[in-house]
Amino acid sequence: MITIRAFVSSDLPEIVALLRAELPGHTISERDFVRKVLLDTNFDPEGALVSRDSDGCLSGFLLSITRNADSGDGVTDSHRGWITLFAVRSDFRRRSIGSQMFDRGESLLRSQGVSEIWISPYTPHYWTPGVDEAAYPGAIAFLNKRGYEVTSRPLSMAAELGEFWSVPEWAEQRERALSESFELNIEPISPSAVLPLIRFLDVEFPGDWPRHLRESISAIYSGYRQVADVHVAVSKGAVCGFSHSEGDRFGPFGVAEAQRGLGVGAVLLYRALESMYRRGSRRAWFMWTGDGPAKRVYAPTGFVETNRYSIMVKKLK
Repeated sequence: MITIRAFVSSDLPEIVALLRAELPGHTISERDFVRKVLLDTNFDPEGALVSRDSDGCLSGFLLSITRNADSGDGVTDSHRGWITLFAVRSDFRRRSIGSQMFDRGESLLRSQGVSEIWISPYTPHYWTPGVDEAAYPGAIAFLNKRGYEVTSRPLSMAAELGEFWSVPEWAEQRERALSESFELNIEPISPSAVLPLIRFLDVEFPGDWPRHLRESISAIYSGYRQVADVHVAVSKGAVCGFSHSEGDRFGPFGVAEAQRGLGVGAVLLYRALESMYRRGSRRAWFMWTGDGPAKRVYAPTGFVETNRYSIMVKKLK
């Protein structure tokens, strides 16, 4: 007999162990779970479903999320719900445990006024943007049977920064040309650039990115992060782009719509990679983009596809 109930704190070690064992395409630690799940302002223990058998053995876990209107994360999509983690222990599969957990999770989301359920591009704390197609083909088949459809297929990419890596000459030339024609200047974040950058993000990239950059800049000026983790591009006195990195992870980054197609993005990307290389990174990676930007922006700078994801959605009737 299987019992499905809400998460309690004593479940944490077993759940993390289950997720680490059954989700090889993820990297999940206890610290990550606390930060990205328990401390999320939208977290509700009732939406974190724990499955145990009659002997109390943990057999599955499912995390569903709805957005709290007062969460302050800058995103307004309350009609959506998300399932961001789900796993059934391998020796408990084919006993309808996954189906029972999804029945319960979907019913809960429906009762909260959700009209569509997404797997799993929830911000601010997604684990992967969707189902890793290579790692979890069975999950995609299971979700298809439950009425989930693939809505997009983003990809992760990575670039090797070898021992003798350097910014190519053409990028240096493009930066010099843009400096002359558009007064382009790219520098690490400075106190005087903070407010213009935040205003730029609110206009050009409304949603989760302004929150993310605020947190990163706060960490920089609290002494926990390096100034070069955020670069700002300024043209004729106005912010026109930015880049962000942390450790080996690159992104997000973006250029004002009016300045795209001029090479600003390529120059900004190379300056960020140069900073990463100088602080010791020998590989740069990011979680997701679309095929268009992958081909147009990232491939020419040495990025190659590493993972492909299926973002899936189910419309509730």
